Amino acid sequence: TSPVPTMPRTVWVMGAVGECPRGLKVGDSLVIEADGRLSQPLCRSAAGALAPYLMKTSEVEGFAPEVRCACPLAPRALNFSPRPTARVAVN
Repeated sequence: TSPVPTMPRTVWVMGAVGECPRGLKVGDSLVIEADGRLSQPLCRSAAGALAPYLMKTSEVEGFAPEVRCACPLAPRALNFSPRPTARVAVN
């Protein structure tokens, strides 16, 4: 089996060239859960760009601060920044 993150990660859209057909824009975020599930569906290009974050343990070394996803439909792109997700305990 492939390792998955031991803690959730929030992925922020940090930059964009053109409009994403899925509606993602700068400032949007999604979560990669500890089991590798995504909080929302992504296109194949975005999922491929984020694949290393689905396969990596909780250490963040070896990752660029931003990951670029090029749209295969037109000259569009998104820059993602995956970071550990802070969870707040609810009493």
